This record gives sequence, C-alpha cells and structure tokens, in this order.
Amino acid sequence: MKDKALTDGLFRALEEQPVPDVGRHLMLLSTIGELGDASAAPRLESFVWSRAKLFPRANEAEGEDSLLNFDALLQARAAEMLSYLDTEEAARATLRIAADHPERAVRAAAIDAHLFNHGDSAEAVQEVMAVVRPEDRQLVGLTRLKGDMDPAEFERRVNAFYERYPEERPPVPHGGPEAGAREEPPSPRGHESNQGT
Repeated sequence: MKDKALTDGLFRALEEQPVPDVGRHLMLLSTIGELGDASAAPRLESFVWSRAKLFPRANEAEGEDSLLNFDALLQARAAEMLSYLDTEEAARATLRIAADHPERAVRAAAIDAHLFNHGDSAEAVQEVMAVVRPEDRQLVGLTRLKGDMDPAEFERRVNAFYERYPEERPPVPHGGPEAGAREEPPSPRGHESNQGT
C-alpha cells in the first residue's frame, strides 16, 4: 500500500520535536516501514542522521550514565525500517549508517537489518564486512532468536559470543545484583526479530 497522504501524515507526527512519547514514535516508525513506500527512504535516512536531541527530557531524567539512549533507540528503529523498504537506495543508505553513524547501537541495528532483509546471504555479509569499522566486525551475524530455535541453543550462542568478546557484555545497571551474584547476560539480539513481518 502506497498512500502519500498517509505517509506524509505519519512523517509530520514523527518529526514533532522534542519527541512527546518514545513508544508512540517507535510505532510511527514501524508503521512507516510496513507501508513499504520507497519515497519514505530519504526522510527515514534524514531522521537517522538528525543531530537534534529527539527526546531530551527522558535522557536527562535517566542521567548521564544511563544505559538507555532514547535518541539512539529511535534512530536504530528508523534504520531498521529504512532497510525494510528493500530498495537499492535504502540498501545503500543502510550500509552508510552501518559504516558511519556516530552511535554504535544505530550502526549495529543497520548491520543486522541489512543482513536480515537480504536473507543473511553471503553477499550481504560481504557488503557489510566491506564497510563496517574494525570494532564493529563482531556485530556482523549476531544470533537472533527465531520461532523454530531451541531456546537452549540460543542461550548457548549468546554465551559463546560473550565468552569470545567479554568487552561486549553490558554493565550491570544501578541497583542490580550485588557483586558475586551473577545474573544471566542479556543477549545481543535477545528477541524475536521484529524488523517486519
């Protein structure tokens, strides 16, 4: 479905800044991607690269050392939806994000989205590996929890990733378990892929 008036209306809501509600904006981004309107690509790309503080109140409330970066969260989702448009323009734009975005979480989302939307093909892996930063190479091909995957196998793969790259293990949030009380690590892709259905 390609309805320019609908797409324009969604973008008008998306471009409200500061962002009034992160959840609403995530839903707007998902809807824009699901519409599959190729003309949305430049506007999604612009959103990904925006340096405006999209949601300053939440970021300030969480504090300087927060694990949450709402701006990066929204831009990562926009990168996923850009890739989901599945056009040559969107693929090139997604690879630029994977290579050059200043936020690592956004680069990681672009890397995974490009692979996911190209069937995790060897060609897609080569395209990504040709542009990613050396420090992001381990993010290429992160395991995803799929509906037919044994959860124990998923957990084994996640633990193997953290054993190989211990520096990727996220810090324990404030108020987390005391030292010595080991908590299961969150996965690098610990959810069913939701880049599109």
